[in-house]
This record gives sequence, C-alpha cells and structure tokens, in this order.
Amino acid sequence: MNLAASVGVSHAVLAATKRSLVSEGAGGRAIAEDRLIMIDDYQHADEAIDEFVGARLQSAMAAPIHENGRAVGSITIASYKADRQYSQTECEMLVALAHHASIALNDAKAVDQIRHLAYHDALTGLPNRVLFFEHLTRAVANASRSGATLAVLYLDLDRFKLVNDSLGHTVGDLLLDAVAKRLRGSLRAADLAARLGGDEFAVLVENTTVAGAAALADVISNALGDPFEVSGHDLVVTASIGVVVDEAGETDADALLRNADLAMYRAKLDGFGKYLVYEPDMHVVVSDRAHLEGKLRRAVQLEQFEVHYQPIVWLVSGEAVGVEALVRWRREDGTLVPPAEFIPVAEDMGLIMPIGRMVMHTAMRQVREWQKTHSNAKTLTLSINLSARQLYQPDVVSEVVEALEATGFDAEYLTLEITETALMHDTATVSARLRELRALGARIALDDFGTGYSSLSYLRNFPIDVLKVDKSFIDDIACGTADANLARAIIEMAKTLNLDIVAEGIEEPSQVAELVRLRCLMGQGFHFAKGLPAVELTRYLRDQRRGRASSPETVAV
Repeated sequence: MNLAASVGVSHAVLAATKRSLVSEGAGGRAIAEDRLIMIDDYQHADEAIDEFVGARLQSAMAAPIHENGRAVGSITIASYKADRQYSQTECEMLVALAHHASIALNDAKAVDQIRHLAYHDALTGLPNRVLFFEHLTRAVANASRSGATLAVLYLDLDRFKLVNDSLGHTVGDLLLDAVAKRLRGSLRAADLAARLGGDEFAVLVENTTVAGAAALADVISNALGDPFEVSGHDLVVTASIGVVVDEAGETDADALLRNADLAMYRAKLDGFGKYLVYEPDMHVVVSDRAHLEGKLRRAVQLEQFEVHYQPIVWLVSGEAVGVEALVRWRREDGTLVPPAEFIPVAEDMGLIMPIGRMVMHTAMRQVREWQKTHSNAKTLTLSINLSARQLYQPDVVSEVVEALEATGFDAEYLTLEITETALMHDTATVSARLRELRALGARIALDDFGTGYSSLSYLRNFPIDVLKVDKSFIDDIACGTADANLARAIIEMAKTLNLDIVAEGIEEPSQVAELVRLRCLMGQGFHFAKGLPAVELTRYLRDQRRGRASSPETVAV
C-alpha cells in the first residue's frame, strides 16, 4: 500500500514507510481484513511496522475505506502516548469518518466516469466531438502563439449504411470499433483520433505540413484497405477523407472542422476511397450538389424518370438479341440529365431504390410487349442494372419477384447487371443474394469488367454468367496497344470460364471486325444505336424485321 497523506510522522519515518506490505500495521490489516483494527500495545505487536516501533509508537487504530464495496484503503490514527486506549465513541467516530471518505472516493470515481462518458465515444473509446473540439481549440491557440502548422483530417466511411442495412447494426458497431482500432494504430502517439458520430472520424495532427497531412491520409487509407473479419463476414472498407491545413492558427477551430468536412464531402463526389485537401472554391461545388439533391428529390416525387433501351446485338449479323434498360431524368423544361450526373447522387440519398423499382417494372412490361408483338423479338432479353445499394437491400429478391409477377415477364430472359465495386463490401452476403436471384431463373452479368477491383476470385466465387468488357478496353482493340492486348486476354479468359461476353462501347466497324475475329459474340454501343426511347426502339426492331436496320444517325438520340 502507498501512504497518501499523513500528519505527525517524521520525515525519516515517512520516507521509510511510504510503501509497505498490506499485511503490516493497523492500516494494512484494516484493508486486508476489511474491518476496524485496534492495536493497544504496538511495541510488541507481531504485525507492527519496524520503523514505527523504532519511533516509539504505542497504539494504533484503523478503519477500511471502500470503493464499490471493496476495501481499497484505510484511515489510521496512532499515538506516542503510553497506555493510550481508544474508547467506543472514538472507534465509532473513526468508522464514520472512513465511511464518509468512502462516499467521497466513490463520488470522485463517478465524476471521473461521467466525465469520461461525456468526452469519449462509448462504442470505440475514442474521444468524441466535444473533446476533439476542445483539443482543436487549444491546438489553434498554441499554433497562433508559436506560428506552428496543424492539420485536421475528416473521415467518412463509404457506403457504411449498406453494412447496417444488410447485416444489422450489431455487425455495424463491431466494424466501427475495428476501424477505430486500425485508425489509432496508423497514427503517431501525439496525434489525436476521435469519433465524431455515426461513421465519421477525425484526426488532429500538430506540427505538420500539407505534404505530411496528405501522406497520413494515404497511410490511413492503406490501413483500412485490408478486409475486416467481423462475425464471420469479410468486409471491405474505404473512407473518403477531407484534409485541411492551417498555419499559425489563422483559422478558428469551428471553421477548420467545417472545411475539413467540406473537403471530405468533395472527395466523396470524386469516388470512394479518395482524399482531397481543402480549397476555398469547394463551397461552390457543394452548393451545386445541394441544389441538385433538392431537384432530384422533387423529380422522384413528380416521376420525371423514363427508361431508354440500348440494343445488345449479335456482332456477326447486327441483329438485336437483347436490350439494356437505361434510366433517364427528363426535367420539367424537357432537357435530359446524363445518368452520370444523378445516379451517384441518387445512390447516396437512398433514392435509387424507388427509381430502380420504376425501371424494373417499366422495362419488364415494355420488353414483354415487344416479345408478344415482334416476331424477331420473341426471345429478346432484358438487362437491368442493380446498384450496390439495391443489392444490399434484404428485400431486393422479393422486389424482383414482385416485378416479374406484376408484368408477367419470364425470368429466363432477365439479366441483372452488377459492378465490381458492388462485390467488395461483404462477399458472403453478396454471393448469397446473387444465388437467390439466379435461382429465380435470371442471369447475372458483371458490368464494366476491368475498371475497378478486377479479380479472378470474383469470377470464381460469385455466380457470374456474363462478362461485360468495359469500353475503355474496346476503344483500341483493333490496335496493338496494351489495353487491346488486355481486352483480348479478358475475352479468352471469359471463354475459358464458359462465360458469355458482351463488348461495351463499340463505335467503329474495325472494332466489330476484331471482336468477331476473337469470337466475342455480342456487343453494344453507338455503332449500332444509343439508348433509345421505347417508341424509337420499337421502330428499330421493326426495321430489323424488315431487313433494313436503321443507321446510327437515324436512331441515335
């Protein structure tokens, strides 16, 4: 035990008895035996402490102090006066004093715990937003005095909501805790990491530079790169990171955190797993995004979306064997918004679900009509894109079933297209979901193959039927470039795996000729037709039936 405070003990004895065994002295016995201890003849007591015997101590009495019901200390009184006897009243007074000390100790511990809870995140143990802001305010003040540079990194986990939606909040919480541990492990001892709330984290770095902060963002991204094994699931996590650097405390803490958040938001617009350093003109970009979100939400309410159809053809004959359903947003003024401008926003906002349901029902109903009315379209297939957010919804299979039943469309002619990034987050869940969809009779296509996180394991571990080779590889396929060689290798690999192949983005006759030579059977692109409204695709099918398919100039919109 440690002697915390004393009165009436000489410096020599105090130095010698600062630390002693709990089995020694009245105070030690009170702790060990958890009761009031009285020693009337200290000079001859077996448990006496030698230094106090040498100081001619005559008697002692001690009462235990408790923390949460457990004896953790004691209060001891003693006398150098011979024949000193402690009365019953004195015993009761010491016990009462020890009781009050116990209350004070428990209250102090409770205050510490409450303060910890008030300033730390209960899930990860990291400092919370309040404590982070206090540290940031002090760091800004120190930088203002010293002229030093500091940085704030604002992290947001990409598509984390998919984990909660598909696997539940318990798995989501375990993942957040695992992310927090990796985040801490990637920092220096002097750096401060905090969880600001939800799936957002922040890091405060003092005495650094723009280059140093950017390098740390890279380190953090790499640290999160390896899959997390959580409750039997292999989960892949990426984070969008905003970086703001301040010199000499020129920017206050509130503005620094706000600007780092803004840079993170801007980084997320460029794609997942990226970081950006704050620049003032980012405010304009984010303002435009907020304006777009408002209009997009209104567009869903007003049902301003329509479906266009791009033919998928036999490359040898040019005959349409299928169509890919492509959603378009037609604003109130009649202008069409390119999908690349609103689909990612719709995904982030969760609006892709109602849009996707509309596309599914509309496209199935329309292709079913073509199958019934056009003799050359009886086996026309329909390809529909499923976003990552849709794929991770637990009810996605039931939504497909509902659309099939409502439209009378045969699942045999349905192909569901997914991108490589949709496979990344939880391979077990995605694989099971795809097998359920495939069990309905639908085929699964891997879209934009080669542009993301291409891996042979995707083709080996997931139920893939069709490989769609991205336009970037088709562009130079008739040339001798590295991309052309890679496209040829992808086609050969797909054939080896008995996968159907569709070449995307075909624009030139030379590309068609080379693909035919490589025995790639199907393709789509502007060389045949752009995405067409239903009425124009009807005309396209009719012209094909008559043996004179319209030229790209005639059918393109």
